[in-house]
Amino acid sequence: MYRFNRLYRLMNAEIWEVRLLNDSNTYCYFSITDMNRKATIEDNQLATEDELMSRENYLSIDVHSNVKLNEILEEEEYEELIDDISSFVEHMVDNAHVFFHFHLYENEKFESHHIEIENDEDLYGSKEEQVEEYKEQLIKNHCIRLVERHLNKRMMNLSDSRFCQDK
Repeated sequence: MYRFNRLYRLMNAEIWEVRLLNDSNTYCYFSITDMNRKATIEDNQLATEDELMSRENYLSIDVHSNVKLNEILEEEEYEELIDDISSFVEHMVDNAHVFFHFHLYENEKFESHHIEIENDEDLYGSKEEQVEEYKEQLIKNHCIRLVERHLNKRMMNLSDSRFCQDK
């Protein structure tokens, strides 16, 4: 099973964290970005012309993870996860066209010389824990940067509060 945690809610995008409850070494984030345009063949080469023309709007769903989710989850669990992410979209915008894009960072080199390892293990955790934290933050930052590119807007000084909608 898994748990969703919304990190950011903007007018045109949301960023979510997915926690797999049975695997603490899997890092997964996804973004839903309203592109404010119709989908094009460049968005998905497999889409038919009818699919592209039938919808008024295009939403990009980008899933960032350090593992291939379809390989570590049972087929049923994987399909359920994709369906649950899709259901968020259905509640956001009517008549939108959605394509999933998966970004995988499993072979990314996380060498410790790029990470400033703190010596105080009581405060910062062991070297291995610090490297794992670095990996997770790197994947999260990839997700945030992609949303920034989509929106052509920096996400600086955003509130993590659930009580506001940042612009």
